[in-house]
Amino acid sequence: MRVKLSKIIKDLNVGLQTVQDFFEKKKIDIEVTPNTKIDEDVLDILIKEFKPDMEQKLKSEYLTNARQKDKSKPAEETEADRQPDEIKTETQLVKPKVIGKINLDPLPAAFTENRI
Repeated sequence: MRVKLSKIIKDLNVGLQTVQDFFEKKKIDIEVTPNTKIDEDVLDILIKEFKPDMEQKLKSEYLTNARQKDKSKPAEETEADRQPDEIKTETQLVKPKVIGKINLDPLPAAFTENRI
């Protein structure tokens, strides 16, 4: 069965240039393009070489998924979160000091006539 090189590169978590350099080092004569189809024997060689990169990618995906699940869970409320803090303040009412009284009765007629 033949598989596209782009899928292999994605699964192994390596770059196209890395695979091309590996093929040159092993003297495997294959045109390296994303659409190149690779035979199973070459695929096995690639998997043996780049298996640590593939395992690292799987671990990374697992940790990413675990973090996303933790973020999506609602945080548990604590006792302090449920009850708001009460602020107690003492206020002293300051009443006005009465010094004298103001007479608001109308003035007698004698006082009003002389002023004009």
